[in-house]
Amino acid sequence: METEIKDEQFCPICGVEVEVILRYPNYVCRRCAGKASSTNGRLLSFYNEDFGGGFFAFYRGTGESYNSHTCFIEGVRCRADEAHFGGIVIEKM
Repeated sequence: METEIKDEQFCPICGVEVEVILRYPNYVCRRCAGKASSTNGRLLSFYNEDFGGGFFAFYRGTGESYNSHTCFIEGVRCRADEAHFGGIVIEKM
């Protein structure tokens, strides 16, 4: 049985075509990632803690720490996390 290799991938929120990354089949596009918010609608930002990686999340505007990986984009539950080779990836749950 052959494994099908995807040649197209789309943002699960808005449907725009994104780069095919098999490790993250449900990752959201950059534009949608910029809309990530908490359960109460406050906008969030996600970063690596340092050059070695790690995950840090905070509320935009205040810099207050956000102690969760769960976020919502257009009402869709997502998870933000450290990407395999650095950076942040947000995927639809």
